[in-house]
Formats: sequence, structure tokens, C-alpha cells
Amino acid sequence: MKLTAYVYQDKYTKLKFLKDKTTKFITWICPLMKADFFEQDEYFFNKGDQVDHFFFIKSGKAQFVLPEYDNLPYLTVSHYNHFGMIDIVSSSIKNKFHINDWWNNYHSLKRDFTVRASEDSDVFYLTC
Repeated sequence: MKLTAYVYQDKYTKLKFLKDKTTKFITWICPLMKADFFEQDEYFFNKGDQVDHFFFIKSGKAQFVLPEYDNLPYLTVSHYNHFGMIDIVSSSIKNKFHINDWWNNYHSLKRDFTVRASEDSDVFYLTC
């Protein structure tokens, strides 16, 4: 388990989501995280898209934007933070299912926000 934790230390030593997590959790989740790159102004997802990934920013920044107002940014997510999980919560509220039952309602999970890279960004993502 220590060797696995060492292999993934670049992920868990910096990402805020993984701070204070047990070695057991880290060795379970880190192999599931995949790397990707988004160029500046490339979209992570758009409002209405199916919820299929959660993102963890290794470097760069993401912005929640308002497409109906020429992509006016209103929230910035900086490196070592994560985003994309709140859409499960909002979908459960809209569709009236318990948050713990999200997997059985996967087809109802839709994005409520549009998020794009405000600068070149290296990310890790989890597929749900």
C-alpha cells in the first residue's frame, strides 16, 4: 500500500480533495483518476450536458461562465481544487430523489452550469 501511495503522491499531496484522506482511500481512488489537458477557453462542460466527470485541477484555472452574457465569468476555481460534483446535488433536488440514490438516477443527472478553462489547465478527472 505504501508503494502505491508513493506512486500517486503527486496527486494526493496537492489536491485539496485528497488532503487528510487515509492511505487506503488514496490507493483506491488515485488509480481511477485520469489525466487530461484543456486549452484556454476550451469547455469542460456546458449546461444541460450529462454529468459524467468530476474534475480536479492540477494546474491552471476554470471559470463558471454565463453563455447568455458572452461567457461572463462569475466563479473561478484555481489549481488544486475540484468542481463538477454539485450537479449531482442539484439534479437530485430538481428530480426529487435522495442524493444517496444518484447512481440509480444517473440518466437524470444534468449539468446546471457551464465551465471553461480560463487558462491552459492540467486536470485529473473521475468518471461517474
